[in-house]
This record gives sequence, C-alpha cells and structure tokens, in this order.
Amino acid sequence: MTEEDMVEKSRLYHIAIEWFDARYDETMDGDFYFDDAGNLVLNIVPEKFTLEMKNDLEKCNEFLSKNALTKSGIRTVEVKYTLAELKAIQKKMVDYFKIEGFNSIDVDTINNQIVVHLPESLPHPRKALFSTEIPVDAITIVYEENGEFTSGKEDLSTMASSVDVSPLAAYTNVVPGAAGYNGGGYSTFSWGLQYKGKYCYLFAGHGADVGDSIFYNGQNIGKTIYSKVDGRLDCAIVERFDSYKTISSFLPNGSRLPYSSPKRDYKANDTIWMYGARSARRSGVIESCSSTVYYDGHYISDIILATYYGTHGDSGAPVYYSNTAPLGIHVAYSGNLNRACVVKLHNIIDETGASLYDF
Repeated sequence: MTEEDMVEKSRLYHIAIEWFDARYDETMDGDFYFDDAGNLVLNIVPEKFTLEMKNDLEKCNEFLSKNALTKSGIRTVEVKYTLAELKAIQKKMVDYFKIEGFNSIDVDTINNQIVVHLPESLPHPRKALFSTEIPVDAITIVYEENGEFTSGKEDLSTMASSVDVSPLAAYTNVVPGAAGYNGGGYSTFSWGLQYKGKYCYLFAGHGADVGDSIFYNGQNIGKTIYSKVDGRLDCAIVERFDSYKTISSFLPNGSRLPYSSPKRDYKANDTIWMYGARSARRSGVIESCSSTVYYDGHYISDIILATYYGTHGDSGAPVYYSNTAPLGIHVAYSGNLNRACVVKLHNIIDETGASLYDF
C-alpha cells in the first residue's frame, strides 16, 4: 500500500471514529485502535454495548464499505474494561509508584490494560498493590534495564560545529523542523502561534526558560514569553521580535506542515510523523494514547508514546498525521526501547489559550 493510500485509509476511518465518539464517551467502550493491517477495531464491553451503539456501528460500516481501502469496516473485540475504567486504574498506579519512581505508566488500548514500566533497580511492588481496588488482570508490570526517558534538547558542546549567533534582531523566515538555539543548546521549531495577540513560535519547554532569546540561522528571532514543564505540558512560546519574521508552513524537505485543528481522536497503532532538526522526517505508530512519563526530573501526564526514532536536538519537533492534521510536539525518548514522547497539541492550546497561526 502506498503512503497516499495509507493516508486516505486513515482519513476515512477517522471520519467514522469522530462520528461514533461524538455519540459515546469513554465510559461506554474500550476505545478504537488499528490492527497490524491498518484496519480499525473497537473494544466493546458487552454489558455496556447497547442496541443503539450496535446500530450506529453498522452505519459506520456501511459508510466504510463504499471504499475498497476500508471495505473490511470496523471489527469488534470483547474486553473487560472501558477506557474510563483503565484511566482510573492508571491514576492509582501513578499515585502508588510515584513515591518510588517509574519510567512510564501507559494505557494499553490494544490489550485493554495498564502497563507499568519500572527500572530494574526498583523493588517488586508490595502486596498492598493487589487489593480489591486495583484488579490484577488489568495490570502488567515490566522491569526494564536502561529504559528511562531523556529530553531531546541538544547541548552545543556535543555538536559537530558551533553556531555564530548575533544578538541583534534581523529579518529572517523560520522553517519548522529546523533548529533554534538559546545559547546553551538547541531544540526544534514547530508551529506558528497567536498568543495573547502576539505572533509566536512553539518550542520545547525544557529547551527555553522565560526571558531566553532564541536564535535561528545566527540571528535573534525572538524572546521566550511562556515556558512550562509540568502537568500535561512541556512547551515554550517564543514571541517574534518584529513584523517581518514569519514561520513557513513548509518543512525542510518541502512537504507542508498541516495547520488544521489539532487531532483529538488519535488511536493506538495509527501511523504518525515527526520532523526533527537532528533526525529529519521519521514515522512510527502510536503505542499509547495516554501515558504518564518521567524524564529529567519531571512527571508529565497524558503523553502519547510512539515508536518513531528521536534523539537530542529533536525536542519541540512537530508531530502530525502525514500532511492532514497536527498532533503534538516531540519532547523525550528512550533510545534503548525506541519509544518517543509526544505532548498533545490540543492540551497546549487548551491550557495556554494560544491558537495555531501560519504567518
């Protein structure tokens, strides 16, 4: 299947997902996911699967059957827990293990469980964990050697060559997917924003503190006016210095970065793309739609975990559905496990009040 066919297949399936999810919330089913062939699956909890839901699913399949790419429709699998129940169990696991530390605690939609990733050095969990409040069959605990995450900001001292930066603001157009420097290191630019009436650039929070100047191609292009690495966010907002600087909607490889509404209905095993200043264009699949991850002394929640390759310098890189919809920004990775962390773009917009703006 060509990449164009994959994009179109995903687009059609997401039309059905959006329609169905608009009618039923996460207390009613175990969520959609994509199987290894790229076909759509819905985890259903039998006692919650109503006749109305069954009829609506048939309507979705009737729509999907009209295209050869999606003629197999939506397959259903019976599971024990709804998505809301899994998230409640995840919260208990985070509260329990936060004292001792963990690498990540993930909602595993495909297997209808919570996966707890722990360092090898951590003692095995106490018996109190397995109480009536935390069902044993909903949890898998994985001990990992060197499975920790690290943020993707690159230190200038490790670069092959240094950058000559000018302290003076000057006309230059920023390219998303390219490096931005703050003196001590660099991260990757992603989308343009409008924030409190100002034209801005989205950056990684751990890559810039409030007040930092950011340099691009040796020129000062703006100052950081917002930075947060806490809760659901790891992002920074850089205000441009003058009305001449723009951010392109084209990535360094010539493909267009999408500026449609950020995706909110992402599903496990769906294919996504990242464009980093160090790694360039990379693709992978979503492993978990909601994970709490520990890196660089912070616990960040509601993270997307994906299987694309990322490394130092890619922090802040745009993550998106091919050229169709924005998803988030890359913030951290585990090189040994090939697992990358994505902060959701809609969480950034919801919390900061910013909006995507291609200027």
